Amino acid sequence: MLRTLGLSFIAFGVLLTGCSPSAPAPIPVPVVRAPAPVTPPAIASSPATASSPTTVPTTPSTPPPAGAAKEPGAEPALAALSRDELGQKMAAAQQQGFQLMGQNKSAEGYKTFQESAKFARELQKRFPDLSPQEKAGVSNVLYNDACALAMGGDPNAALKEAVSAGFADTNQLHNDTDLATVRALPEFEAWQKELEALAAAHAKEEVRNEMAAFKSYPFDFTLADLDDKPLKLADLKGKVVVVDFWGTWCPPCRAEIPSFVKLQTKYGDKGLQIVGLGYENKGKEESVKLTRDFMEAQKMNYTCILGDEVTQKQVPEFQGYPTTLFIDRTGKVRLQYVGLHPYATLEAAVTMLLEEPGT
Repeated sequence: MLRTLGLSFIAFGVLLTGCSPSAPAPIPVPVVRAPAPVTPPAIASSPATASSPTTVPTTPSTPPPAGAAKEPGAEPALAALSRDELGQKMAAAQQQGFQLMGQNKSAEGYKTFQESAKFARELQKRFPDLSPQEKAGVSNVLYNDACALAMGGDPNAALKEAVSAGFADTNQLHNDTDLATVRALPEFEAWQKELEALAAAHAKEEVRNEMAAFKSYPFDFTLADLDDKPLKLADLKGKVVVVDFWGTWCPPCRAEIPSFVKLQTKYGDKGLQIVGLGYENKGKEESVKLTRDFMEAQKMNYTCILGDEVTQKQVPEFQGYPTTLFIDRTGKVRLQYVGLHPYATLEAAVTMLLEEPGT
């Protein structure tokens, strides 16, 4: 079970606790999925609390007109709800489910997750133009529904539904305690391969559309590495470069690092170079040591350097950490992600750029 719904729908203070660079969080990498970025240290913000859910961000919508015919097969109560109302009820049911699980009321929690899935399916059916935030919420809700089904039935169809809706964090299949009994099934390996292939295909289509719509901007840097030797982005032309703005104090940044390590291992000899631009808000000597220790503990196999304000300001309307840039072999920024993204999405972006002709 995903222990948190995307921060686009419900904000939990625990994900932001310890994000101040003056109090770095412990080195172990958290496995919680948190799509939203962490606000940069220089920008003051009030931490969210679990008891104060945010408003569900959706595109403008209006309730169905009076006397409008209800869609065939739709439950009257659901069909009468507007887009915003469906999203809010979906998020509220998820929050209630988490609260019940936290009170060790598993049966009630699972039932509530399944209730939330009803709103998610109705939202997805009636509004095919879901925003990225809505899609993330729907896919997480459907995944939690699959976990609930795993407690008393066959979750395979529900897992396929979640992946088809955009759920791409297939690592959850290995780590989720709610799927322990499912992993023991002889057919699980076949399910896993099928789901991973489905997630990869979905991610590639999403990334293709995002790249087509993305407006590039100039980006360059010359910065000293941890050994005080200059590193120029221009010197990496001919490679596909992933530049990650991150900090050791940032939970979503740490959670994404295993994906970058895996990508560098898998595609490094095919022309990929990942560069981490670290922002610690400390003195240089202390920041270098902190970064070195963290890299060693996490077995990071790609280059990390300390970023500066000039480099960060090149990113239009920089929102927070992590921010990840995907740069093609010619040195052009082709895509930008803000917040934690699943491995399937990151891999899709990398492979699409690697498949393009070189300089």
